Amino acid sequence: MKITNSTPNPGLQGAGTVQPRTAPAQPTSGSVAEVQVSTSTPGIQELQHALANAPVVNTDRVKEIKQAIAEGRFRVDPEKIADGLIDNVKQMLRDRRQA
Repeated sequence: MKITNSTPNPGLQGAGTVQPRTAPAQPTSGSVAEVQVSTSTPGIQELQHALANAPVVNTDRVKEIKQAIAEGRFRVDPEKIADGLIDNVKQMLRDRRQA
């Protein structure tokens, strides 16, 4: 099954926004069914609102790290940092291939 957005609207912004169709497509034998996602669903609107208002930085965690550094308790784990960098590069490569 191929999922496409056959009615793109460049004026819409944000993840998951799709221009709704006025009439649903009716798949026939051997045809491709289309799936449309409406952003008017209350659950989606609540999720979008929660994400828009979520802090980008966990300020409590930043305070904990600052305190640990000030007290000399903060330890750098080079292996963990390297693993994280490698994971980020892998994800960027995957995203690039999918685009």
